[in-house]
This record gives sequence, C-alpha cells and structure tokens, in this order.
Amino acid sequence: MNLTRPFSRLFNTFSETPQTQLISRNSVSSDAIKELHAHLIRTHQYTDPSSMSDVVRSYALSPASLCIAHLAFDEIERSSLLIWNFMIRGLSRIDRPIDAINMFDKMRGQGLAGDSLTLIFVLKAGARFSDIVCGNKGHIHALKLGFDSYLYVCNALIHARTEI
Repeated sequence: MNLTRPFSRLFNTFSETPQTQLISRNSVSSDAIKELHAHLIRTHQYTDPSSMSDVVRSYALSPASLCIAHLAFDEIERSSLLIWNFMIRGLSRIDRPIDAINMFDKMRGQGLAGDSLTLIFVLKAGARFSDIVCGNKGHIHALKLGFDSYLYVCNALIHARTEI
C-alpha cells in the first residue's frame, strides 16, 4: 500500500504538468512577441524585414491580432517574400478572403512574383471567396511560374476548382 501512493502521485503530477507548461509556454510566447515588437520599435528596427519577420508571422497566425500584423507589415520598408506569405496566409484564413487576393495583387505590383506557398494561400482564398476569376488568375500564375507540377499547388488547384 505504501508503494502505490508515490507512484500514483508521480503519475498524477506528470499528467498535469504538460498541460500547465503548454498554457504558460503559449502565454510567454505571446508576451515575448509583444516584448520583441516593443523592443524593435524602441530601437527603430521596426522597418527592417529580417527583424520584423517573426513578429509579423506570430501576429498573422492569430485572427485576433491580424490587424496588428497589418500595421506592423505597413511599417516595413521593403517586405521580403516570406513576410508577404505570412500576411497572405493570415488573410486567407479569415472571413474576408478577398483581402488575401488584394494583398497578392499588391505584392505583384511591387515586383515580387511569389512562390508555390504564395499560390497555395491565394488559391485557398479564391476557393473561400468562390471567385472564378481569382481561380483562373491563380491557375495562370502557377502555369507561368512552372508551379503547376508541384503536388501541393496541384492539390490547391483541384480544391479551388471544386469549391467554385
């Protein structure tokens, strides 16, 4: 009887610890991103794309903080393709996927063609928006850049065509 108590206490403690650590790790992560963003603003590095990429990514992945991601994105002088992808991905997941398509058009207007991930996010937004013109635009862009043979792009094209 004395042996079962330490083991049961050990297993109960072990089963509760990962959940507690998970909650505090997520909270610390969010706080750490806010702290990093504040530091970049204080040190005038908020216009540097390499410094701001983690901040924009973290904000863009959360629909609740997507407006903050957009504000941070607008402050960056010359956004990299990675940061554009973060924003297009975040915008394609919310209730207004037309914003992702507009962001893609804005990106192309600045001379960036995009990559396979960009096309996947745009096709996903087009499927959610149920816009045949956007679907055709994404398909033509995939053909022009040679991404039509990429498996994930093909799957996104099929998904977009079935949703429209």
